[in-house]
Amino acid sequence: MRYAPRLCILPALACAIALNLAHGEVIYESALPGPPTGGGYQLGWDFMLGTRFHLDSPAQVQQVGGRMWPYGGQIFGGIFELASPTAFPSGNPFDAAPIALTVFTPPQSTDGDFLVPLSATLAPGDYALMFGSGRFGTSGLAIVPYNNIDVPGSSCIDWNGSNTGWQDWNTEIFGALRFVVDGAVVPEPGSRTLFAVGAALMLMHAGSRKGLAKPGHRSPAQRRVQAGAPESKFL
Repeated sequence: MRYAPRLCILPALACAIALNLAHGEVIYESALPGPPTGGGYQLGWDFMLGTRFHLDSPAQVQQVGGRMWPYGGQIFGGIFELASPTAFPSGNPFDAAPIALTVFTPPQSTDGDFLVPLSATLAPGDYALMFGSGRFGTSGLAIVPYNNIDVPGSSCIDWNGSNTGWQDWNTEIFGALRFVVDGAVVPEPGSRTLFAVGAALMLMHAGSRKGLAKPGHRSPAQRRVQAGAPESKFL
């Protein structure tokens, strides 16, 4: 009869970890949104824009986006792994497949953000979120405004296929670009997890004592064993 407590601990632990998971939060943003504007940079097959971002903890990406509007056709958004915090995606522009990819048309808006679904489970490390076209079945254009509010430590990058290839984006000269990674960071188990597990164990202990206080009471598992049925092998 030593198996029953373990069957209760595992669901309790899963529920406790779920309590620690924050959903729908901004994992990273390269800038804060600026005022409405009619100007920006034309993103397309020979000019791609994006941002580096770093994760200290595992994360479940749910959406990506930022501030841009369509200029005809579809573009792609992709997450690429980087070798270091200052690296670029490998290739010219890419010689490795993205970790996750989405193809979409930005909404008709010069004011607010947009987000498109993109699911990816990322380990701690360095990544780039890139937008462009001419790859992955896309050939469209988009406008990316530059009048956003810079966030200290942001690290935007661009790829210019007709000139310089990969380079760091100079925010002071060219303006701040807004790109967003949205999802859920998965923190290490902390005090909330330990509290929930402890509470579950106390409830289990109280329930077992209540059952033992009744002479002649037998649980379904006890009845199966005493009737000759094999014990549960679940650990």
